[in-house]
Amino acid sequence: MKKTLATLLVVALVASLCGVMFVSAEATNLVAGKTYTISEQYHQNTENWSYDESYPAAYPDNNYELTDGKLPEASFGDAAFMGFNQQTPPQAERGYAFVKFDLGAVCDLEELSYYTHKDIGSGIQAPYAVEVYVSNDGENYELAGSKTYEGDDHKNMEDKVNHDVAIALDASARYVEVRFASYGWCFLGEIEILGTAAASEEPD
Repeated sequence: MKKTLATLLVVALVASLCGVMFVSAEATNLVAGKTYTISEQYHQNTENWSYDESYPAAYPDNNYELTDGKLPEASFGDAAFMGFNQQTPPQAERGYAFVKFDLGAVCDLEELSYYTHKDIGSGIQAPYAVEVYVSNDGENYELAGSKTYEGDDHKNMEDKVNHDVAIALDASARYVEVRFASYGWCFLGEIEILGTAAASEEPD
């Protein structure tokens, strides 16, 4: 018994030092294969690289790329990435881009993770702030979790690689809005929301 207790204490200590987030065994990815809504994307003039609505969106999204379970290669040329650009007029005015999910029913949320790319030479930076807002009616949202980098810490993340960032959640909601604040381009490869259907609820 003492040996078992000691082992558990060591595991707990190591986990706390490493910042490990524990997710219940029953938790699943609630947005796998689901569609979603995104904010405006950057329409890029390929002659002078400025914003121009007459051109198609650069690094477009088909409303499945972030939930199809396919992680892009660590290269900005991989079409599996979708991109937001801070210079998109509505985003510049609002201060962030967003991705919205409808889970189909109220669910108990435990963790959100997002995969982002960083390539300073190509103008792609990891977002310096990510906030997760939740709602039961799709209109009134409240903050449920966030990840904010102090100063230029987001710039110190390893370059030309994909980063898997997790945000712990402890909320029950049907709607989830993830807000990304970034400089220049923000590339996203996948978003996962881990949790379970709330009691007597089953997602559509």
